[in-house]
Amino acid sequence: MMMKNRLYFIAGILLLLVGVVVFVIRPTARELKELSATIKNQRENLKKLYPEGQQIETIQAEYQQIKPKFESLSSIFVAPGKELDLITALEKIAAENNIEQEIDLRRQDPKTESAMLPFHLTLSGNFHNLISYLLNLEALEYYIKIGSLSINSDTAQSSRSPIQPISDPEKISASIQASAYTTNYESQNK
Repeated sequence: MMMKNRLYFIAGILLLLVGVVVFVIRPTARELKELSATIKNQRENLKKLYPEGQQIETIQAEYQQIKPKFESLSSIFVAPGKELDLITALEKIAAENNIEQEIDLRRQDPKTESAMLPFHLTLSGNFHNLISYLLNLEALEYYIKIGSLSINSDTAQSSRSPIQPISDPEKISASIQASAYTTNYESQNK
């Protein structure tokens, strides 16, 4: 009987060990395999995403370097609603150069995506002052594209002798078709 009890005891322990293997170790091993596969997939995804993350960081760093330049560059454009600043600048250089000036600003439809603000200038003054005005126009902080420029002598000068020097302070007139570059960025006004 003792042998029988011992046999039952050993069979029970074996059965218990088989149960532990089947119900504990095997499911745990299966979970570990699944976790290992998941980790492997995530590692591969991270390897793919790492260069993209590095590129984003590089782009952000480059943007931070360019941002001050962009802000200074944006001052050469006429912002929406700031057309009066351009007109004031044109009137200022006309007054500084003793030039009579008429400005015909052609307003654009705000719905159009044109980056240009066309205007026409009619100028009158002496030759030196007109040249000085044109130099100051070129030196304005705004980026202005001159489409056409015509310079004419006033009708009173038609009797002028052909030997008179060109630096004669008699009045001449000029007509300028120009456009100022504009921005459509509403964020600049904020």
